[in-house]
Amino acid sequence: MSTDDVKALAEHKGLTVDEFGRKYLIRCGTRLSLGENSRGHCVMLGEDNRCSVYDIRPRQCRSFPFWRRNVKTRENWEELTDLSPGINKGRLYTTAEIQKIMHEGGQTGASENED
Repeated sequence: MSTDDVKALAEHKGLTVDEFGRKYLIRCGTRLSLGENSRGHCVMLGEDNRCSVYDIRPRQCRSFPFWRRNVKTRENWEELTDLSPGINKGRLYTTAEIQKIMHEGGQTGASENED
């Protein structure tokens, strides 16, 4: 998550950046990410399974489901469709659109989390 993402989310929750970080963030290698709740879902996902910060969601969320690990193989994509009922519904995206979304979400290039 970018510093701007963290600041915006902290402000939205009425917390300082430090408070927000202690309550909601985890470290993934050298990066920060939103943690998971007791059900294994994003901490910003409400009981109604809706994102509580959708309008200001971070880049990593705006690029979902086009994350590197999800599009790496057909098997990964199919596994994702079992977990996320909205996948494969709605309009189709071109390869160029998917690559742009992945780039904007920080999902291009090598990383320590790459599958």
